[in-house]
Amino acid sequence: MISTCPHCQQQLGLTESQQQQIESALAVLESGKKLKFACPQCQKPIEVGSDAAVKTDITISAPSSKPSSVQEDAGDFSQPQAPDISWLTGGELSEKDIIDDVPQVLVLINDEVIREKISDAFEAMGYKPECPGSPKEAITRMRFVEFDAVVLHVNYEGSLEDSTVHSLMKSMMMPKRRRIYYMLVGPDFHTFYNIEALAHSANLVVNEIEISNIGLVLRKGLRDYEELFGPFLAALEAKG
Repeated sequence: MISTCPHCQQQLGLTESQQQQIESALAVLESGKKLKFACPQCQKPIEVGSDAAVKTDITISAPSSKPSSVQEDAGDFSQPQAPDISWLTGGELSEKDIIDDVPQVLVLINDEVIREKISDAFEAMGYKPECPGSPKEAITRMRFVEFDAVVLHVNYEGSLEDSTVHSLMKSMMMPKRRRIYYMLVGPDFHTFYNIEALAHSANLVVNEIEISNIGLVLRKGLRDYEELFGPFLAALEAKG
């Protein structure tokens, strides 16, 4: 399994969850394609290829345009080289990157106006919105990406009772579910009504009429969530 960066020769230090995500992504990778992600140490892009016929045979290679190898500079430790940030403009990192420090939110709303307003509000708070084209695509993305928030409109799949996404959120194992801020939007909800949110296995419910003030709603909702669950999640993190 992947353990050492081919650029800086440092241990990647990937968590078990990240290892599993990479293995899952490789399992569905098209033959001849390569998965790319950044080394946590030197930030240079690493390419991981896997032959679809032999899923256990994983090879690691540096991009063809990589700088001179570490071995060539092994005798000079006087000045560390600046990190390669060509991925900022060169497209080395794509939307399928496994390691991403930017919080991500999955926005599942059919109404274009409501979707854009909620996406813009999250983006203003530093989140990266993602709007899949279908419920099936949304569920597939949730398998490989650890989203920090999920926003679902009750009519996204016709009704909340028929929603495959809502069913997934309700049945999700708690180690993963407790790290996702789940927000439901609909015409019949009472905004900030915690009992109503709890009854629907959500962290926040929002009525459509509040969309014009969604920025304030989100900031208060996320602040309340952090105050309530922040210490608990920190304690869990400390205990491993």
